[in-house]
Amino acid sequence: MSGSMNVCNKKGQLAIFVIVAIVIMVGLLFYYFVIRESAGSEVESLKDLKLYENVEDCITNDLVSGVKMVGLQGGYLVVPSSSVMLNSSKVAYGYYSGSNVLVSKEKLAEEISRYIEMSLEFCINEDDYLDYVIKEGVASADVSVDDEFVSVVVNFPFFISDEEGSLSYDKEYKVRVPMRIGAMHKVAKEIIVKESERSDWVSLSYLSTLDYNVTVMPYSDKILIYELINSDINDKYAPYVFRFAFEVK
Repeated sequence: MSGSMNVCNKKGQLAIFVIVAIVIMVGLLFYYFVIRESAGSEVESLKDLKLYENVEDCITNDLVSGVKMVGLQGGYLVVPSSSVMLNSSKVAYGYYSGSNVLVSKEKLAEEISRYIEMSLEFCINEDDYLDYVIKEGVASADVSVDDEFVSVVVNFPFFISDEEGSLSYDKEYKVRVPMRIGAMHKVAKEIIVKESERSDWVSLSYLSTLDYNVTVMPYSDKILIYELINSDINDKYAPYVFRFAFEVK
């Protein structure tokens, strides 16, 4: 009798085990084929917002604007105290108190990086995404200046969510534009060397051989403003300039 009861108990326990296993399997299948599929479609709907593409376009615009801004101010975003006021902006010296003080190419790149970092917070207009919550992380930009190109690598993480799902954007943005601010900076260095070796102005014949239009504007009896202008019609971002002040000996 007791043996038959043990067999019945074991059969009952086995049946319960099988039922529990079936319930677990059904739950897993429901998760993978229903809930996961639904979550995936919600993520895809967030991707359809094309935030990554919009931010990349914004970074490109900021890079171009940053190059133009620092070019107008002698290579600086925040101009040193030893500068001159020209119209509504300051222009840094390239030659001052008998020394070549032209911004270095590395410093030029840093100043453009600062401009981009300051502008990134405006790349996402939250008024365009009123149905979403957007949280931005800490952004950074690293600009490289070559003769023919200006490049930037940007880290700009942000998180977007709504009632149905969420998505994290943490990709690097890499943008390169064909702007010749590096080559213009190199020409500015050459002009300063030639100017500093002479007792009068650099010859107009020399300036006419350069790849850029160069204007020399007297600011005062002792100060000249040099302006290199890239107006190449084949350059989609032209015109843009590189200016610097020169204190005559």
